[in-house]
Amino acid sequence: MHETATTVPCWLEPAEKLIKVYARAPKNRVRLGIAHEITHFIVPYHHNPNFCCPDADNPDCKNRIEEEAFRGGSAILFHPRL
Repeated sequence: MHETATTVPCWLEPAEKLIKVYARAPKNRVRLGIAHEITHFIVPYHHNPNFCCPDADNPDCKNRIEEEAFRGGSAILFHPRL
């Protein structure tokens, strides 16, 4: 099991190109979680945070990437033409 499965509904396994969903995840969080992970997958610099953040271990950098992924996930879910 993924080490943070108790706090996230799903996670991206980039090497396998899979989004894995935690079986006990609250259903109301799964859709946004999947859209969030899709955003990580399609935004090139989310694969290698060192590309956009020289200090990728910096919490501010990690927070920015996560915020971008949530915004992208929201755009996927709530885009008026989808």
